[in-house]
Amino acid sequence: MSHSDGLMWGGSALRYFLYRNSTAFSTDKTEYEKFVDSILEFSLVKGIVFNPRIDHITIQRLKEAAKEKFKYDFISSFLVTSAYGSTSDQEFFAESFNKYISSNENQKNVVWYLLDHFFTKTFVELKNSPKINAELDTKDEWQEVKKIIENDSSKIKDLEYKLKPETTWTPSNDLDFEYSPASQNNYGFLNPWYAQESISAIGSNIYTNNLFKKFNYSNFVTRQPKMKEKFQQYMRYTRHKPKKPVLEKQNLYKDINHLDSVWKEKSRFNLGSASAIEIKKNLDFVSSFFEHRIANFKKDLYDNTVKLFNILELMTQNRLDRIFINLILTSDNEIVDGNGKSLGKGVNGITFTSIDLKNRSTTFSYVVIRISSFIPKINQDQYNKSWFSSNNKFQTLNHEFGHVVDGFLSKSKELIDQPFNSSFYASHQQKDLYKGSHPSSEVLVWKNTIKRILYIVAAAVIIIIFTIIIFKSRSKKQNSQD
Repeated sequence: MSHSDGLMWGGSALRYFLYRNSTAFSTDKTEYEKFVDSILEFSLVKGIVFNPRIDHITIQRLKEAAKEKFKYDFISSFLVTSAYGSTSDQEFFAESFNKYISSNENQKNVVWYLLDHFFTKTFVELKNSPKINAELDTKDEWQEVKKIIENDSSKIKDLEYKLKPETTWTPSNDLDFEYSPASQNNYGFLNPWYAQESISAIGSNIYTNNLFKKFNYSNFVTRQPKMKEKFQQYMRYTRHKPKKPVLEKQNLYKDINHLDSVWKEKSRFNLGSASAIEIKKNLDFVSSFFEHRIANFKKDLYDNTVKLFNILELMTQNRLDRIFINLILTSDNEIVDGNGKSLGKGVNGITFTSIDLKNRSTTFSYVVIRISSFIPKINQDQYNKSWFSSNNKFQTLNHEFGHVVDGFLSKSKELIDQPFNSSFYASHQQKDLYKGSHPSSEVLVWKNTIKRILYIVAAAVIIIIFTIIIFKSRSKKQNSQD
């Protein structure tokens, strides 16, 4: 029932940031908290028996902490509409990053502007704070996160998300979210299915041990008809577009060739004759499947990737190479794990993040994407249902790199200062990282035997486990809705 603990805590910070920059925190706080109370009263199991060994004061603090967390998570799921993002803080972070990167000019509403500020400014402040460790595991560290966000919020008061817009306010005519006609007025919490799935996921994550019943939207609004209006009212401001210019950002990479050459150079091994990271080669592999069917596919993929990597470098202050070690694109029907076993038909992309248990820190991340994830119709259909936050055909790619920078936030300062060397890349080629098919399947032999032995011995000293964050195209629950 804590706000946030452990590694990969970016989603908890982002949820608080969105809450803090909405009127749920300020002018509409009393009304919003009554709304939250009504949902919790409806959904929490009655007659909960706590451990008698826990004193009353501790129990009360646990209850208050859980309610606070629910407040942050609930309102943030109005702003970033993704049922998949509601399944965990990590997926919320990745789906928010996806929305930020994937949105075109006509989709940039007030939420996009808030995300722009968080990812390019607040994120950097959080990472640079000497009072926040890689693993957010103390109350003092969480208070420091909140303090940074609160100080930062004073700079963007003009972007505050309004739960009850002024009567003179009208939706912007400059916005087009590109939902299908049937979904134009049925996205996010305007859709009963989304309300039911999101609230159920948020509640069950916070109130563990089956304390939170599956939220039944129909029963809830039948008992409290006025609450249906609240769901609709709180969604209105998603149609707001601020009259505020977006400052042009300084880009590190000029084009795809420049990006590709930089990463080839970073990942050289085998006495400099080979590179572990082959970004352009992978993108060209994907394009060969689509460029004859989808106009400008290769150019769009190049442009998206350059834009993506420029933002990633901005967020990491040009230290993306301290966390990201490869992008692998596969034509496999099903992505496989390290043992070659299928992860299931619903998995379109996956981010593997290694964790150093001794130092309680992430160490590196790599991304595997299935090329079928780039099919436009599949992305549009899932977007129409508010499962994903974007209809961009490259949204799986963008989502997965959200996990990468979330991992960067949880990498200790000591480990960040230790760059990966040629011996590391020699043993972390695509063939080593992914057991399925990919464009760089050829075996590249490491020639410097002495260095290799030294590397293996050194690596054996560090205990590393893999945590797997899986991006699914749809869940079983959603399939039943089709």
